[in-house]
Amino acid sequence: MIISDLRRKNKQFAITYFLMKSTKTQKSLKFLSTILKIWQITLITACFLFINLENSTAQIPKEWSSSEVIHPDCQLGEGAYWDHKRNCLWFVDIEKGFVQWYFPKKKESGKFPCGMKIGTLVPSSKTDELVLGLQDGIYKTNLQGKDKTLITRPDLLNPKQRLNDGKCDPDGRLWVGSMNLDQSPKKAHLFRLDPTGKTEKILDSISISNGIAWTRDGKSLFYIDTPTRKVMAYDFNQKSGTISNPRVLVTIPDSLGWPDGMTLDRNNNLWIGMWGGYCVSHWSSKDGRYLGKVKVNAPNVTSCAFGGKNFDVLYITTAKQGLKPETLDKFPLSGSVFEAKVGVTGYQMPYWNPVK
Repeated sequence: MIISDLRRKNKQFAITYFLMKSTKTQKSLKFLSTILKIWQITLITACFLFINLENSTAQIPKEWSSSEVIHPDCQLGEGAYWDHKRNCLWFVDIEKGFVQWYFPKKKESGKFPCGMKIGTLVPSSKTDELVLGLQDGIYKTNLQGKDKTLITRPDLLNPKQRLNDGKCDPDGRLWVGSMNLDQSPKKAHLFRLDPTGKTEKILDSISISNGIAWTRDGKSLFYIDTPTRKVMAYDFNQKSGTISNPRVLVTIPDSLGWPDGMTLDRNNNLWIGMWGGYCVSHWSSKDGRYLGKVKVNAPNVTSCAFGGKNFDVLYITTAKQGLKPETLDKFPLSGSVFEAKVGVTGYQMPYWNPVK
């Protein structure tokens, strides 16, 4: 009897103890569950805030400063091109008809006359020659400006026009546009010079043909007809040298001036000289978003190119053209070449592939 009672009491005690432990365990589990939920909510909130902060930071346009490198006193400096093979910056003075060069390492600069207005130049990597877009046609010359030879004169280029900005595509074909001397709208063209020496009309109804550049993979082309205030994007067929699928990538606001010459950085984003804008503007090539600007101590900024040993210097050309005397007094560096470090590098733009 006594043993039976003890067994019964022990059993009751064990059940009571188990129930007490279970209750404590449940409370502990509930507590831990609450802590986990709070931690999860805190973590999700922190991630959300971080992402929004990162996005908001990325949306803030950046600004960079620039400084004068040389003062060639260009009336209309244009056509900046970095020649990595020769460690040389090439550019032109359109109105004075000069090809100009600058060797940063030696701090040497010089020029030679072309005898007429010049819109653009691109050197060859295979020969010591330059291809020139002059007022009345496309020429080639040696690096000293001697032995200038006419390659072709586009049929649609008339005496009231001149060739303007241009670059070479990834296969070394020169693309160069025209403009009327009196800037009459929609009477000019964009041409392509093939290796055979023949020019092909690519676009018509152009007003002032300006900036042109290709992505690193050669699949897209960007193009500027200045009065439109737009950067157009096209699909580019590298094999045939043709473009398709035109669409507006960027519409430039009036406050930034008029889009002029253009280059791309290693990320394929755009850097555009702004005539009347005192800057080089910076844009995303993916969605046309405004990313910032390089401030320049000259109103009329005309072109830019990444150069230097590591392509980490943005060289910028400017112009005196169109400025009143009082404006020139205020901005005496107009017509100079400037440089800026913008935290991103460029790459070698295509050289000219001489015609056969």
